Amino acid sequence: MKKILLAIDDDLSRQIYAQVLKEAGFEVFPLENEEKIFDFLKKQRFDLIILDLSLGNLRGFEILEKIKKETDTPVFLFSTFEREKDREKARESGVQDFIVAPRITPAELVLKIRLFFKEIVRYQLKVDTEAEDLKRWARDLGFLPYFRCQNCQIPLEMLLVKEKEEKKNFFKVVFICPKCKDIYFEK
Repeated sequence: MKKILLAIDDDLSRQIYAQVLKEAGFEVFPLENEEKIFDFLKKQRFDLIILDLSLGNLRGFEILEKIKKETDTPVFLFSTFEREKDREKARESGVQDFIVAPRITPAELVLKIRLFFKEIVRYQLKVDTEAEDLKRWARDLGFLPYFRCQNCQIPLEMLLVKEKEEKKNFFKVVFICPKCKDIYFEK
């Protein structure tokens, strides 16, 4: 079950969206202020954060900046106003979607979230396939048996490690000894 942190300022909107998302099969954690967001983020991992731009004492983009420093959890920004400057800033901040409350029904929000999670699965399958292709290529060319741990003298394993730099994800190739866990050839 996907976990969604729902941080919306307005009590009624938060209750409605939380109920609809729960009925749609998501585990929802509704919050009304920014302090609770960071408490929850320290305790557990979420699959999605829906963040109200008008939440609490900080401006929504300041909260978003703090969230991005602490986690790589995808964020949907939620607003009751449709301002182009907010939409543009959201895009620049790397959020996955910008939701304008009066223009979206709870059912449409559920649909957006389901489509978003399907895209993640599709992307992950593509990455996994590419990783397997890379491993197969290295094995077929005979690289892997020749890369041996300097301590244990056993063949190294090749891993792809997901990294994040300047709001962009990329993968780093790492060779690691399965026995002593020494790392070689970070690329």
